[in-house]
Amino acid sequence: DPTSVRVAAARWKRRSRPAAPRAGETRSGDTPAAPDTPPDTSLRPESRPEERPGARSEGRSEGRLEPTPNSHRSSGRRRKARAPVHRRPSVLAGAAVVAALGLTAIWLNSSGSGSGTAVVPALAGVAEYDAGQALKANGLSAKITREVNETVPAGVVLSQSPEAGARISTDRDVEIRVSSGPPAVLVDPADWVGRPFADVESGLESRGLKVQEQQVSADGATGTVTDVTPHGPVPVGDTVVVSVVVAQPQDTLGASAAQAVGDGLRAGTTTGRNGQ
Repeated sequence: DPTSVRVAAARWKRRSRPAAPRAGETRSGDTPAAPDTPPDTSLRPESRPEERPGARSEGRSEGRLEPTPNSHRSSGRRRKARAPVHRRPSVLAGAAVVAALGLTAIWLNSSGSGSGTAVVPALAGVAEYDAGQALKANGLSAKITREVNETVPAGVVLSQSPEAGARISTDRDVEIRVSSGPPAVLVDPADWVGRPFADVESGLESRGLKVQEQQVSADGATGTVTDVTPHGPVPVGDTVVVSVVVAQPQDTLGASAAQAVGDGLRAGTTTGRNGQ
């Protein structure tokens, strides 16, 4: 450091200066001494070797100290190097907390996306179509189960789950039981046409239906069935009409005319034979 060098030179100059003689006193044999000159403390430029690995270590081994930048700022002990910001414990802990909060928010959003809550309307005794529309208006859907009921008409809601007024998630279905009416018998005329009426009557009555006979004049053997109405599902206890072929009646007028013609022919033949 140039400042330190100047201070050391001034101190050395004061110590090496001789005491001044008193007034009128001279020393014999003394020759005026040449004033001491301070040593040359200026820093001479030295030829520096090419910078290469190990150059500074070679200079130290020869006993030479080369000035380094900011050498006057260096203290007796080295400062402890700080860890990088991304390796400090406080920074790492904060990053971990932020990451955990972010993952929690993502999980909550993904699990609850598209879902809400709604109040279940009253559906018992309502027609199936109206019940579906009421649920749809509240953002709910129905799970329908049909059940035979002898007193409630078909298509009417018998019960529901959850009960009316409950608040549930819109992702959940409301279960409703719908009446399919009294038990029914499927009537298909193809199963009965051409069979004797007695067999058809006993078969339908065994299934819980009432039979009403209707005689018709049609092609077919007398006493056979030509039709059964109504067709399709018929509630148990209802009446079905069975059409049965009957024997065709003879034409009495035509028979009498034919007999009269025959009698006349016989009478004319007799008259002619006698010549009268």
